[in-house]
Amino acid sequence: MTAFAVIVDWNADPTLAGSARSLVEGLHVRGSGLGAAVSTLEMPGVGAAVSSPEATGPSPGPVGLFVDSERGWLVVGHVRLYDGGSLRALEGTKPDASDLELVARIFGRYGAPGLAGIHGDFAVVIWNARERRVDAFRDQMGLVPLYVRSLPGGMAFGSDLRCLLKLGPSPAREELSPDMAVAFVLGNFRDSGATFFRAIRQVQAGHHLSATSSGSREARYWAPIRDALERLTYHDMIEEWRRLFYQAVERRLQPDVPMASYLSGGLDSGGIVGAAHRSYLERGVTEPPMFLLSATFPGLDCDESGLIAEAAAKSPLFKSLVWDGTKANRGDWTSPHLAMPGLRRGVGSGPRRDLSLIRTHGIRSVFSGTGGDELGWSHGYFHDLVARRQIRQLAEELRMMGSWRRSIYHLRASFDRSFQMPWSGDAPTWFTPLSRAQLAESVRSADDDGLSFTSYCQQETWRRLTSGRMAQSIEAGSLVLADVGAELRMPYCDVKLVEFVLRIPWHLRRPRGDMRRVQRDAVGPFLAPAVRARRSKALAGAALTHHMRRNFESFRAVLASRSWVSEPFFDRAAAEAELDRLFRFDPLMRRPGLWQPLWQLGVFEAWNQKRMDYDGGRRTMMHHADDVAFAREQPEAREESTGASSAAAPVGRKRYQAPSLVRVGNARNLLAGITGTSLDPDPQGVQQISFNG
Repeated sequence: MTAFAVIVDWNADPTLAGSARSLVEGLHVRGSGLGAAVSTLEMPGVGAAVSSPEATGPSPGPVGLFVDSERGWLVVGHVRLYDGGSLRALEGTKPDASDLELVARIFGRYGAPGLAGIHGDFAVVIWNARERRVDAFRDQMGLVPLYVRSLPGGMAFGSDLRCLLKLGPSPAREELSPDMAVAFVLGNFRDSGATFFRAIRQVQAGHHLSATSSGSREARYWAPIRDALERLTYHDMIEEWRRLFYQAVERRLQPDVPMASYLSGGLDSGGIVGAAHRSYLERGVTEPPMFLLSATFPGLDCDESGLIAEAAAKSPLFKSLVWDGTKANRGDWTSPHLAMPGLRRGVGSGPRRDLSLIRTHGIRSVFSGTGGDELGWSHGYFHDLVARRQIRQLAEELRMMGSWRRSIYHLRASFDRSFQMPWSGDAPTWFTPLSRAQLAESVRSADDDGLSFTSYCQQETWRRLTSGRMAQSIEAGSLVLADVGAELRMPYCDVKLVEFVLRIPWHLRRPRGDMRRVQRDAVGPFLAPAVRARRSKALAGAALTHHMRRNFESFRAVLASRSWVSEPFFDRAAAEAELDRLFRFDPLMRRPGLWQPLWQLGVFEAWNQKRMDYDGGRRTMMHHADDVAFAREQPEAREESTGASSAAAPVGRKRYQAPSLVRVGNARNLLAGITGTSLDPDPQGVQQISFNG
């Protein structure tokens, strides 16, 4: 993925806009095997830099960075279009124009509303030198990261949160967000634009931010068509669902780099792998290699080894990489990620063996089933039945659920928005008044964007797809993969598929005892028979309990440590009292749901303590040493292959050297600490751009 940063100074201060190059030099693309060349552009009041190990289009100029001399624009970003050919023909652009140039042209011609018709993943920042205005926008589903930070007299944008931390005093002195602290320990992420650092936010999915020296405004530019396709039949709906899903997977396959997909025993990942394998067969290719990344949990109730093996056997062209998810993982306690807590835990809270495998095999794109639960379930269906007074059909549907427990669960989930949230009760006893107030405020907040809907099915699906939890999941996945030079691919978040599913009439989403019936029928041909027939979903409670027991001493040590830096949000004495109470009530941790908020508090405090080490020269900014140690302690994986594959040799990494910052830094320094590059010390390598008028 293109790593980029832009820093704007409304007063055209040359020391602020300065050289942009060292902003990206630290965005270390580890293990990609490709040197990431840095391109920079500067003009009065702005500096920008990109570091891209792969092209986003056949552009003759710097990848992810170009100047539109006609308009007086400097354009920076990461863009991958899935209908670029048809858009080029429609807009009359040159065939060799990059995807970034095409998106900029559409924005220049139609403004922000024109972005709604683009099919792709993108995050773009445009500096208008003549109007001294900056415009920034993300794709409709927010699949490419874009962070923003306000500065004294300016603004900064970046594709990685950590580069913008360099514009503050130090990570140790950054003010944390109370909303995210509460959201993390309870799992109730509400604000889709928030980060753990109060001064840094994300541009929200489907939004356009426009800023001048007098202020900024962020507004939604895309909202899906919400008129239901009333003439749609069930058969036609399934065929279109399947066609759009297959297209979403196929268009995300890359022809020239190794790829991988996470694979469990469920519908989401199984559908992706099956669709990708069918694409390989239809095209008659075996390259580039596709790897299947799977964690098993032998001896635990959540183990899906048999289903994983059957799903992998159905895709013989792909190589399966399997590791033991029950092995120890202390990463969140000993070497947490700077960007946010909890990123060192893998599937089922196990080891992050996937990251070392991605690095070892030179994998550049990783498919994930993120969005499958949000898109595939018949959310809100029972609410629609009650609203339309179809009580007889409601009784029949509840009977088909198979048990009264399942019936009550799904009935409550359709009506009570807080029911499926990890925490919906009173604040824990160890919350401070600040956190209690924050929790009360988050419960009152709405997340429907003020849109009207034709059914509760439509409303609930939209709410989940645009929720803070969904945004946090995408952000977390993108951050950890960026550290190993890979990009996250999420076919279930394809905007064309999302728009279609939202227009399905509510009555066609009738579950008949299976809340994922529509998705199961649509992706069924891509699934192994056992996976398709399965009606239950593996619960990670057993795996979570297992790892809680293994890391209990680390958890207890954090709560008992001399330094307690989470005091503004959480009271340690009350937390220790709650720990003693829980230990007496459930010493074997058989009810992980009771333990999880307190456990999350321990993970948050461990991250917070490590964050305090990032002050001046005491520690490198971006966890290079920690990443090396973290990767080395991951357990080995076994490779299971029934087809051809190739593997790249492990790639060495350069150690980060902290840059020297002038004032609040410059665009060049922002990216320092995250991307390893081959540096050119010649100042003539920096392009100076100016416009008359």
